[in-house]
Amino acid sequence: MMKKIRSSLFSLFINKPMKWHYYVTIFIHIIFLFFYFISRHKIFDLLGILSFIFLIGFVYINYKKINTDLGTIKIQMLKNVQRKDIEYWCTLGINFLTYIFIFILYISIESCKQYFIFDLKWLVSILLVYRLVFDLIKIAPFISFIYIVIPIIVLSVIGINDSLLNWTFVSLILVTIVNHLLTNEIQYFLSKRERKIAFKEHSLNIRLFRIKCKILLFIPLLYCSLLFSEIISKSEIFLYLINRMSNTNLEMGENSLLSFFNFYTIVIKLMFLTFSIVIWGEYSDSILKKIARLLVIKNNNFHNITNSHKPDHSIWIFFILLLSASMVVSRLLETEMRSINRGSYYLVVKDEEKNYKIDNTKKISFQNQKINIDGDDFFYDNASMTIKDKNKEKVGEINGSVLRVTIQDKNQCYVLEDSDVYKQYKN
Repeated sequence: MMKKIRSSLFSLFINKPMKWHYYVTIFIHIIFLFFYFISRHKIFDLLGILSFIFLIGFVYINYKKINTDLGTIKIQMLKNVQRKDIEYWCTLGINFLTYIFIFILYISIESCKQYFIFDLKWLVSILLVYRLVFDLIKIAPFISFIYIVIPIIVLSVIGINDSLLNWTFVSLILVTIVNHLLTNEIQYFLSKRERKIAFKEHSLNIRLFRIKCKILLFIPLLYCSLLFSEIISKSEIFLYLINRMSNTNLEMGENSLLSFFNFYTIVIKLMFLTFSIVIWGEYSDSILKKIARLLVIKNNNFHNITNSHKPDHSIWIFFILLLSASMVVSRLLETEMRSINRGSYYLVVKDEEKNYKIDNTKKISFQNQKINIDGDDFFYDNASMTIKDKNKEKVGEINGSVLRVTIQDKNQCYVLEDSDVYKQYKN
């Protein structure tokens, strides 16, 4: 019995890890599409149509691959990664954009989330990371997760300025390792017999010098990866997206190591770092050879010399697709962020029978960035969806169509006019 369970788990997570992932993704996507069309009361909707098209593309691309047997852990770890071509990057782009549309659908069906047994944002997040890991390195994601737990923890505390391990410390460590560890003396960690078998002194020096140059070439890419990911994670749109998905009211800088915000910050860092590694792997040899020829060869006859490694420029397709999708999604989120939750709010009170009802005499007007409560003006923060006084102290927050505010130690709850909650209490 135990052997059968072990074999099933091994097949589920190691041999055929994308089979369950494929069916769960399709199921979740269809459910979200169903509730989205119900909430919009129309079929011909741009977001719905685009999401459906990407669902069909996801099904078509991955259907024949779900039963592929990847083999044992040892076989997968020793397997050579195939060269990235145009088809590879197009597949990666379609798969990634499919999950982007799933997230947008999830955000758009706010009023239908009451039908879900539990919050599905974590399941969708796991499916996204699972798919990205497999598409990028072509081994079972469960194996990858085991090997990248420590790097993920390190990435969560690495940044340019405000992180536990800032760029000054990281660059100092990298340069120290390059200058002092990657030297000819490293061979003394091997036995005399191993040194004789493994290297001749000349070939070892050449190999170490090449490694040094490649690491030094990677440092600017690492810096750019951390810089861009930090810019995104500190933007209002990113914070707003996290708050909408997690139904929270986090403010800038307010997050913990295991928070939903920190999880997606790490995902952003991993994406930029992975793309930097791909660029580095494709172009490092070519760049270093060109630099060497410019410095060493005096004439320009080397232009006729064929290059043994030609970079695959198709790697930019995924980046261009991702950048285009990010710009569109950012624009949509910015528009929503500056218009959502606006309108008139009415106070919710208890009647004599302790039932909730709407008090039409108590009204809050919310336009642009100002909220007027009992004659006093308060300010609304778009990203955190919180209400602040003139001293920038938090006095309230908005979740969905419900506005909660605490003024002079008095808690009050208001609901947006014509929202589902308003109609429920109005009746």
